[in-house]
Amino acid sequence: MEADPPAKGKGRTLKSIGVFVLFLVVVTAISFALKPLPSEPRAIFLHPDGQLSLGSRNGEKFAPSAIESWPLTEGQPMSNHIILDALPETPASKWFETIYQLASRGYASYQLRSAGEAMNFHVAMMMQITYSTRSEPQWVDLRPATGEKPKLREMFDVVVIGDDATTCGQILAAARPHQTLGKSLLITSTTDSLGFRRAQTEDLDHEPSKLSLADSVKSLFRP
Repeated sequence: MEADPPAKGKGRTLKSIGVFVLFLVVVTAISFALKPLPSEPRAIFLHPDGQLSLGSRNGEKFAPSAIESWPLTEGQPMSNHIILDALPETPASKWFETIYQLASRGYASYQLRSAGEAMNFHVAMMMQITYSTRSEPQWVDLRPATGEKPKLREMFDVVVIGDDATTCGQILAAARPHQTLGKSLLITSTTDSLGFRRAQTEDLDHEPSKLSLADSVKSLFRP
């Protein structure tokens, strides 16, 4: 009978330790959930000589063909886009090989950036997207001489036509008034050297998903 009090005290101690351990687990899970993802050099800079550098304009240069050795990606979210940065006078068609190589590795979403201006876009993906229900788009022709219009595989609200000499600065200026929610946009050319697509929800699709705290904690324990 005299041994009962120590046993009760031991039970209380074990219970306190259990609560403390559970508290540590919860605090650790929350700290991981709230911890920002590590920053990665996701900007690619295009130089006048056609070479690229990753993360910085002063970074080590490499040819677009070097992207062939990059690992394949699968299920890349739109919010994890790659920034394509070039001087405004750079012909946008100079990005063709780089985008082709990146798309072959599984990257589908990008941001064209130049001199402080930017445009989110994606390339053709293996999925059905209804860009517009219009019967005819609004045409914006940036070519020096108006020529034949490209044939459209899908309908867009606005179609900007360029050529191999159309610069990044010209494209961003032409796209600026049409980068609005509910309006789709296609930057294209008759030579297929341009193919920048914007869905009606493009900018929203490029935003990182905002999970609740509960969902963030739960995600840590999912396989």
